Amino acid sequence: MFRTLKPQTSKKISRKPKSLPHEQFVSSSPAPVHPTLQMQSLIGNQATQRMIQRMPTHAGIIAALGQPKAHKTILGKVIKKNSTRYRSVLDAVRAYDVYLTTTVLAANKSEIQSQFMAATALLTTVQTSMAVYDGETDAKAVYFAAKKAEVAAEKASLATSMLHVINNPVNYADFGAASRPKFGTVVRHTSQPRLMDRDKVGADAGGTSEVTEYGGATPGYFKANKSTLFNPEDDLAPIEGENKHLRAGRADDAAMAVREKLVEEHGPVKGAQIFGGLENENTFGVKLAGINSKDARMAKRDVATSRLNQLLGANIIAKAQLSVQYNGDGTKVEGSLMEKATGKSMNKMATEDRFYDAAGGEAQAGTQQTSLQDPKLMQMLSKLQLIDQLAFQVDRNTGNYFIQVDGTGKVIGITGIDNDFSLGTATDVNKRNDKLPALSKYADEEMAKAIINLDPELLRMVMADLLDDDEIAALITRLKTMQDFLKPLQARGELLKPDQWDAAMAQKLLDEKVGKAAAFNYYQGLVAARAGLAPKKPAVKAPVGH
Repeated sequence: MFRTLKPQTSKKISRKPKSLPHEQFVSSSPAPVHPTLQMQSLIGNQATQRMIQRMPTHAGIIAALGQPKAHKTILGKVIKKNSTRYRSVLDAVRAYDVYLTTTVLAANKSEIQSQFMAATALLTTVQTSMAVYDGETDAKAVYFAAKKAEVAAEKASLATSMLHVINNPVNYADFGAASRPKFGTVVRHTSQPRLMDRDKVGADAGGTSEVTEYGGATPGYFKANKSTLFNPEDDLAPIEGENKHLRAGRADDAAMAVREKLVEEHGPVKGAQIFGGLENENTFGVKLAGINSKDARMAKRDVATSRLNQLLGANIIAKAQLSVQYNGDGTKVEGSLMEKATGKSMNKMATEDRFYDAAGGEAQAGTQQTSLQDPKLMQMLSKLQLIDQLAFQVDRNTGNYFIQVDGTGKVIGITGIDNDFSLGTATDVNKRNDKLPALSKYADEEMAKAIINLDPELLRMVMADLLDDDEIAALITRLKTMQDFLKPLQARGELLKPDQWDAAMAQKLLDEKVGKAAAFNYYQGLVAARAGLAPKKPAVKAPVGH
């Protein structure tokens, strides 16, 4: 009755930078390749043969629930309409079906994005029409309640499919509409990875929760979803006339009661450690990022940051996808699977003495050392800072990004990991928010332009299945603030090209004071962390007699 797709294995994304025009896909071949062959290469042969849809089709719904009850008429005139709600669902689903199967894929990037946005709008209408049955118990209500997840999965497929098409361009401009495939063939339906006990590699304790490493067909680090965050205010009953100061005091008392209980249950060391993790959840997630403590959806935030990275073409955030962990006892846990980052964390590089400061008179001690004035290092940190400010990622400590270097110690890339303390309702990127700096006037040109050109409605579409309306509104507010900040820099030619990240710029970054509280930029944070973590070298004594 319903069409399904054989599960596909995930593939690692390329870290090689891509340079694509904003409005037109470019073929890598000098001679045009027929679109059918290109589609087979891009999304597999099966997709070029038929549409694949996870949610029920118009025909499928009728097969399950029957035709709508006919309207009552007299002499051909409708005097009473029947099954109006059911017809609305059928009409909405049919409109989506027709769009998939009859719309010809557009010839350029901008128009293809518009097609995905139009399809998403049609699915939103499907969700709205089904929602009128919420809370009811008849056969139709039960059926549509069971299909909500399938419609949501269909919407997620539109978002991930669009990102896939953008990052794997196919050139259709050389062919007429009759030669191009139908839009529905580019909607890719991949199942969430199923992580099994047999593929476990090991566990690695994270800052606020544990992650588990997996090998097998879908390697990476799994982190179980956290649906709530610690917030002592959640359990406080309101008191009439209570002011903000007194309520904060009551929240502190409630937090201390939790700490005492943890110490009693786990001992002073372990109890204090657990409570420290809870405090981090509250400080970073609830207070700074503005995450709803009762509806945290941390796994989805990890995935949303990954999608933002793909949408901007940044190649600076570890790829993440929603996944399910199947345990040996038959239980399953929902969460996110993050691709394993290559290279070494900044903290590890510092403790291993992998940096040297040429401006401070230090020479490179072998090819394993990296210059603090490395141009790519500064540029990549700027990219990471910009995407973190858009996502409002407040926990980018120097252990939360990995640096890749070549055989001579030169930086070739940076990857941000552990990206879930982000995308809440906070919007003030003009000031420092703990580890998240304020906006800097020294900004990478490529990333800045991607942010300036980002369509808010496209952003809304990509995040619709992961973030709630308030979080999407906050994201778009941050986007507007950043665009307003970056556009004058662009107009004055002050956005920085790759060759402008030099030793002089390194000093400017160190001297920069930005925001309301002389907030640091990421480069300042790296240099400060290196100074604190690098092995202490013994002072060189002067020769006797001198």
